[in-house]
Amino acid sequence: MDSLAGYRIPIGGLDDGKHDFRFRIDDYFLEACSSPYDRADVDADVALDKRNQLCVLEVKLQGNVDCMCDRCTVPISLPVKGAYRVILKEVHEHHVKADDEIIFIHPGQSYFSISKLLHDVFLLAIPMQKIYDCTNEKNPPCDFDILDRLNAEANQDEKSEPSIWDDIKEKINIK
Repeated sequence: MDSLAGYRIPIGGLDDGKHDFRFRIDDYFLEACSSPYDRADVDADVALDKRNQLCVLEVKLQGNVDCMCDRCTVPISLPVKGAYRVILKEVHEHHVKADDEIIFIHPGQSYFSISKLLHDVFLLAIPMQKIYDCTNEKNPPCDFDILDRLNAEANQDEKSEPSIWDDIKEKINIK
């Protein structure tokens, strides 16, 4: 049995027009997709606009993913938010290659499995630098000992190393 069968859109039986779907990106989904992340709580809203021989999908994600903070190395629940638009286009040829914005499907296809697209949009929604402003939280997850040490080292480096601008000023005799 397909573990991601619940992540299908029944495009074959839909009338032309707009249709809304809601999916969850959770621990079960991430495990089934062999994701590098283990825990998430993300809502995926999918708006499908079915037209003659094509469908326009708009995916919007919002929620949290559990990961390691890049700043203080503690586990955090990182807020994620993202949006992506893709077109499903019916083609009769068998050797048409899809790209980032168009996915080619066979005419009469009864459903579209959205799991890979959702996983890709989810991964793209996660920031490269996994930090967020947690100072307004009641109990911030930060390791303040690590942050204090990093700040102390940064301040020490600023004092000990002359600025590149000091070198330039010295060479052109500006005071």
